[in-house]
Amino acid sequence: MNREQLKFCLLGAVFLFGGCTASDPRTHLDSSADTLFQITPDQNHAALERQSGTDQYLKLLLNVAEDAEVKEVQVKPGLVSKDTATLSMPLTDGRTVSFKLSRSDSVASGMVGWVGDMPSNRRQLYPSPAEIDMDPLNWVSLVSDGNLVVGDIRVDGQLYRLTAVGKGQQVLVKVDESKLPPEAAPIPVPVQAQEKTRSLSTSQSRKSTIRVLFVTTHQSRAMFPNYKIELAQALQNANQYLINSKVDAVYELSDIYDSDYDETGKSPQTQLSDMKADKPFGAKIHIEREKGRADLVSMLSTFSIYCGIANLTASVERAFSAISCFGSLGHELGHNMGAGHKDEAPVASLPPYAYGYQHTAPNFHTQMRTSNGAIPYHSNPRLQYQGVPMGTVDKNDVARTFNENRDTVANFYPDPAHRVRLWLYGANRGCFIDLKPGEQALLSWFTECKDNDVNPVRVEVKDFYSGSTPRKLCFANIFYTVNSCYTGSNFSGDFVITSVHTGGGKPEGFKFTRRLIGPVYRVSYE
Repeated sequence: MNREQLKFCLLGAVFLFGGCTASDPRTHLDSSADTLFQITPDQNHAALERQSGTDQYLKLLLNVAEDAEVKEVQVKPGLVSKDTATLSMPLTDGRTVSFKLSRSDSVASGMVGWVGDMPSNRRQLYPSPAEIDMDPLNWVSLVSDGNLVVGDIRVDGQLYRLTAVGKGQQVLVKVDESKLPPEAAPIPVPVQAQEKTRSLSTSQSRKSTIRVLFVTTHQSRAMFPNYKIELAQALQNANQYLINSKVDAVYELSDIYDSDYDETGKSPQTQLSDMKADKPFGAKIHIEREKGRADLVSMLSTFSIYCGIANLTASVERAFSAISCFGSLGHELGHNMGAGHKDEAPVASLPPYAYGYQHTAPNFHTQMRTSNGAIPYHSNPRLQYQGVPMGTVDKNDVARTFNENRDTVANFYPDPAHRVRLWLYGANRGCFIDLKPGEQALLSWFTECKDNDVNPVRVEVKDFYSGSTPRKLCFANIFYTVNSCYTGSNFSGDFVITSVHTGGGKPEGFKFTRRLIGPVYRVSYE
């Protein structure tokens, strides 16, 4: 596609946002890519519905599927890995498309994420530094856990949902997002509560970690048989929106609390109110929140009138949301972070720029406008797609809002200083040191290490702690020309490094890197 064609596409009001992209999914297929799943030839919805526990969820999927397009598929979960550079996937209409890996992380214990988009020459056609990285209409977000894989596949803006029903039957759903309920208007938090919270905030950090506690109910566990992996994938999406939008924050899974809450007869607004600590249900949540140091709490519910509801802007006491559509999580957390729906209906307590963005000719909208049909970005006028700004400075800059509020929210429950304890052993000599995150130490600072002239080979590691944000333990010489590092996430506990410079004893899921081999004089915990 040449520049004149692209210019015509941008000017033509009849074209959708995806009508003129530099990447055409109708023709893009990498023949060398592994195929993640195959569509089962003989489809039998009745047989699926007869499977124990699938009735509610499968019925829900059929209700939102375009032309009842729910296809049973056979999946290869092992392909969801950082070692898989490209993945191909068949669609319900017979096409097969390919995606290249952007990032792969451990999203929760035992779960692996895979996020990518379609290769294109867009960055060559639009070399501006403001040009966005991820294709907003052609991207994929997957999470695997054992034999299951769930995720979102976007092609030409059309959503295909890969999910699981019943006893692990995997299905591909072509979703008609017009059939999904809207998100509710957020519930404003009193300004005085917000100001009280802001006074607790520390100075702006390089990156903020915001811990999220999920809560489930009797009804949501019955409705969604694989809710844990679905919630993990929804949180991965929410993080991708932050990454794409240049927000210096990350959502980290605190825990999933399977509560005894009964939704029967309770409106979404009542359910949200019941989460406050002065209510019987909220008191139970508060105990779990304290345990996990969770800044935000989101409840998975089954109400059908909305996809989600949340407090705006969150205070420590009202940092809550509730969702019934997994795709609305990033939107509802965005309300907690201080963003509203649309500037045409401003909220008095919000800055004038704290709203989602909608653009016509080309047509697109960002996440806070509504998550249904949204591109994976928050409004940000400093970013562009094919030369079109993705927000306005005066009314549509959610990225700015989040960056201004991220430290306040992250300090609802400040991170405890998880100190790692290290017993360092060399040739018949040893010593002890301990470090908190962000610290490093020269062994010569420690009398025991200095006097024993310890050059560590074997290390007993105690109380290593990391959530979804990785921690790194490194052993280096003075000038870092020698440097062996152990990086891991979603790990809490002890392990023994049997050989510092070879990775011996590295826990499963950890990454080992090395630059040369030699004496160790410096230890760091990042």
